[in-house]
Amino acid sequence: MRVVSRKGNKYEIIANEAGKIRKFVIVDNKILKHESFQDYLLRSVIGFDRTSNPVRRNIDGELIEIGDYEQIQPVIVKGDWIKLEFKDITQQSSFGWVRWRDGDHILVLIYKD
Repeated sequence: MRVVSRKGNKYEIIANEAGKIRKFVIVDNKILKHESFQDYLLRSVIGFDRTSNPVRRNIDGELIEIGDYEQIQPVIVKGDWIKLEFKDITQQSSFGWVRWRDGDHILVLIYKD
């Protein structure tokens, strides 16, 4: 569910994206927890296509080559970009930026562990 706004003690949500159906949910609901998409990304495992979405040294910066890695850890979300830490089998780290969205289109795979 996507939160559109907060009105008093209620969140206005889009319950159905296709039909644009909006509903209200009480903020203190014990079953549902509001979490920004950026926070969700930082607690997820990220996958991406290196060819169509290459790793960059900086946001919109030069392309960098990341060797074989065992683990990817999201570090920072900044706008449409996410900084990732790549750890190889010896736990040596490399860092790079990948574009995670383009407007409303998600460019990465997001896995919850």
